[in-house]
Amino acid sequence: MKRLLVLLGLLLSAACQPLTPLALGETTPASDTPAASAEATRLPDTPPADVPSTQPPCYFVWARQPLPELSGQVQQAVQSIQPQAAARAEAYGENCVDENGDIVYFAAKETDFYVTLEVDGLKDESALGERLEDVLTALEAFPSDETPGPQPGYISVTFQSAEEALRLRFTEIQVIEFRQQGLRGVDLFKALKNP
Repeated sequence: MKRLLVLLGLLLSAACQPLTPLALGETTPASDTPAASAEATRLPDTPPADVPSTQPPCYFVWARQPLPELSGQVQQAVQSIQPQAAARAEAYGENCVDENGDIVYFAAKETDFYVTLEVDGLKDESALGERLEDVLTALEAFPSDETPGPQPGYISVTFQSAEEALRLRFTEIQVIEFRQQGLRGVDLFKALKNP
């Protein structure tokens, strides 16, 4: 029985290899103590150099991590389209958690973008399509090969009016495919509304 448990532990450890470590070195929320530095609150992106190659096994838990610097850049890009717009970026991936429940490091899978635009209403799909196209063009400045994680992520665009809201959620891959098909404006909006 003991051999079976050891074998199972080894298999789980091998199967749970991390995704690409977070490349931007984002930090966790800083401590309130003045002596705490960003370095002291940082979650390592990869196993620390002093950990032997036979690092104790950790298990991986899906997690999100804010990307404040990238969010600021995305916010600025989107506000050039609409000053009252809101935008942010988050890394989606896994926390490496040790046997004590402590997070050893975060490994990013992808970067997801969230954009909220103020609109007069949701009936004019041509206007919404133009606005969506503007947002997607602005997000092209942040390609997936330059953001944390090895794969393209999701984009969530919310059109918010005084009375109602419409949220579209789609992958970067879908945007590329629909654009390659020649879809623009209202046609792109309709395709992404009902992927």
